[in-house]
Amino acid sequence: MIMRKLILVSTIAFVAGLTGSAHAETKLLFSTLFPPTHSLYAEVLVPWAEAVEEESGGSVEIDFAPSSLAPPPEQLGMVENGIADIAIQYTGLLPNRLTPLTFTEFPGPNYSTEVTSVAIWHVYDEMLRDKIDLKRVKILSAFSFPKTWFWTLNDKTYNTLEDFKGARIATTTGLGATAWGAVSDGVVAGPAFRYFEIVSKGIVDAYTTITPIDVPGFNLETYTKGGIDLGDIATSGTFILLVNDRKWRSLTDEQRAAIGKVSGEAFARRTKVLDDKVAETLARFESQGMTLGAFSPELQAQLQEKMGFIKDGWVESVSAMDIDGRALLDRYHELETELSGEQK
Repeated sequence: MIMRKLILVSTIAFVAGLTGSAHAETKLLFSTLFPPTHSLYAEVLVPWAEAVEEESGGSVEIDFAPSSLAPPPEQLGMVENGIADIAIQYTGLLPNRLTPLTFTEFPGPNYSTEVTSVAIWHVYDEMLRDKIDLKRVKILSAFSFPKTWFWTLNDKTYNTLEDFKGARIATTTGLGATAWGAVSDGVVAGPAFRYFEIVSKGIVDAYTTITPIDVPGFNLETYTKGGIDLGDIATSGTFILLVNDRKWRSLTDEQRAAIGKVSGEAFARRTKVLDDKVAETLARFESQGMTLGAFSPELQAQLQEKMGFIKDGWVESVSAMDIDGRALLDRYHELETELSGEQK
């Protein structure tokens, strides 16, 4: 009798073990630059990872690395080389490889982060999927950060183009520096994580090319006197969610379908929480005495004209890749209008 009970208990334990292992069939390592406190990490990436696990019936689990396994420009290479299975790459850091996906980097009509993200994903899916050579990775989704603002550090005002000429303005490297360099000879370009050093030391009069939620994120709030909404000359960064292609092909059809169901447009729509975070952050800034405003429509038009060469250069560069840049931009803005119900 005792022996029969032992056999029964052992059998139950064995079956339970098999069941448990089936529910932990595949683990994917996600390495990201964003800290756990960042809204993108906590309110977009983690819920997406949970959705993957739920949709796959627990057969796919996504584990986050405690810190990034590669510097910002090497996130794509890190996934290509299998160091991590999943990552996010900011396209602006790899203009030579990801030029077609930098079309949000030059001034133009700007909508909500959610609308922009969904539009970016559909443009990629419809027009760029076969044009970008990423054979060792698969793009699961593409999305945008909130639009950038112009942040002031002293009493200097910006009402005319003349006001920018002698201003010392911190920008990120790349197209942002090129754009603001067209109106100011005092551009200080560098990665956003170095803003604190130059802002806290009073090296610049203003900084730009970062979003409202990144002002406290980079510890710049204490030094910032005002924020200016860039309106129709605002830019936003495009990011892609990547998975190693070999790892992707090792998954079952059901697992790939589960991940696909919560990626693409579904992932892009998760960025609505960033819009909510921006509104919350701006309200807090204003309640604490920060002055918020906007460039006049006339100044926006003048800045747009000064910076327009960037879009023309992009159209020319992608034409060499057999991409009709103007048709792509038309489709992008058409999607934004359709998704928002608003023409800008």
